[in-house]
Amino acid sequence: MAEGSILVVSKDSSLCYHAGKDLAQQNFNVLVENNEALAASIFKTNSFDVIILSISAQDLGRSRLLLDMKNSKLDSMLIVVTDTYSVRDINDMHKLGIFGFLASSFEPRNLFLLVRQAILVKKIKNTIKIHEEKIASLEKQISLLNKKVEEGSKSSVSLYRELQESYMNSVKALAQAIDTRDGYTHSHSQNVTKYAAAIAEEMGLTINEIKDIRDACELHDIGKIGIKDAILTKEGSLSQEEWVQMKEHPLKGAQILEKLDLKNVVELVKQHHEHYDGNGYPEGRKKDEILQGARIVSLADAYDAMCSARAYKDKYFSKNEAIEEIKRNSGKQFDPRVVEAFLKAISRMKEG
Repeated sequence: MAEGSILVVSKDSSLCYHAGKDLAQQNFNVLVENNEALAASIFKTNSFDVIILSISAQDLGRSRLLLDMKNSKLDSMLIVVTDTYSVRDINDMHKLGIFGFLASSFEPRNLFLLVRQAILVKKIKNTIKIHEEKIASLEKQISLLNKKVEEGSKSSVSLYRELQESYMNSVKALAQAIDTRDGYTHSHSQNVTKYAAAIAEEMGLTINEIKDIRDACELHDIGKIGIKDAILTKEGSLSQEEWVQMKEHPLKGAQILEKLDLKNVVELVKQHHEHYDGNGYPEGRKKDEILQGARIVSLADAYDAMCSARAYKDKYFSKNEAIEEIKRNSGKQFDPRVVEAFLKAISRMKEG
């Protein structure tokens, strides 16, 4: 079975050669076309996972073929091979919905890696779309059952609970897809769950409180479904505008989870970026205004983020450096009691 289907539109002999030979050898179905008019009719009548277009940077904004692709609302991932590019060109490419780009003097290996990444992102997007549609359907069913549940029908109550469980499972699957979507944070939610549960147990929380924290950790980044790929996977620092969009994900996550009869989990997701000193977001809560579970999730999330490579970070910490950073921020970003429990828990985890 082919890894994916690719349309290459180019008059560049080197690109045509490597796309036709190298990618085909890697089990991709590749169609090479050097006539733009013919290519336009091909992509309108055929479905491709990836379309690779060779175009000069100066023609980027006025390419008829590129505009046709955009107007056709293709779900294909677009890759541009261009002669020169600048930060402005890259931003223009993102606005046009282009997934990635390569210089005309590309290394063949880089072409293969970018195509593989594009196909992976497309598969994840399809998974997200499927779960979004399923969630929307479940939301409608839950809303219709709300009145019957209020009337006390046992069968309705039972069905309502089943739908709630199905909704939760769909949202968790969606959250896992989002973790994978941002390749730098793959398994992030799983790691955060591990650290947060260890902290909560150290602090003597109840089984039900720890369960809520576990659920919140699995779902804490669900709001990133509303964040553009260009921001999530951007290389280098985010702009101020991009950070504003990134900071919206706790509220968006809470909105997605509102259909669940788990008010604590919803609030934990909403508050997981609040800081002990009041300098967090989205509401600027401080100290005990922040749920204890959210203070735990916040520290676990920050610790794993510090130790993980991120597209928008210049460096990441070793585990010992991250621990020292958390100590420095005790009483500022983090609750001192949570920090104390974290240090004991992480020490045991290291020993184990």
